[in-house]
Amino acid sequence: MAHGETPTFPPSIVTTQGKIDWISAEADSAADAVEAEAERPLWQQREAAYRALRARGADLLRLIDTITEGSPTLETRVAKLRARVNETVTRANAGLERIANRRLHIGMTPDQVRQIRGEPSHISQITTATGVRERWHYDMSVLSFEDGKLVEILLTLTRE
Repeated sequence: MAHGETPTFPPSIVTTQGKIDWISAEADSAADAVEAEAERPLWQQREAAYRALRARGADLLRLIDTITEGSPTLETRVAKLRARVNETVTRANAGLERIANRRLHIGMTPDQVRQIRGEPSHISQITTATGVRERWHYDMSVLSFEDGKLVEILLTLTRE
């Protein structure tokens, strides 16, 4: 499916149950693909694969919306399916974050980190026993600096 196209069901899928079954099979396939990519060594993981899987998850969520629109009963029936697709999208996002962070090294300066990751979405500060720690927030990552050096790279389970 080309970028920007509205996702559609295959023409042979006409019943609501058929649509749910098809989305379920597609969700399983996407989850398996994310798992397979994540099992590869980090240096072999492909950004394009994670981006494609994230886009596929977004398409599946839009298709779920088309069959549940205005139907609380159907929404309840597909809640677990929606959660499975959301988990796959989250795992694809985490893969993208791992790839983005793989060039970072403890001890880097803020300028070196900016060259690799760009500007953070926001910066916060916390006080620790050793002093003030600056925290840079990216999509699913938090990078911590002390005394002008990167001291911690955290990957969160949710978007910052």
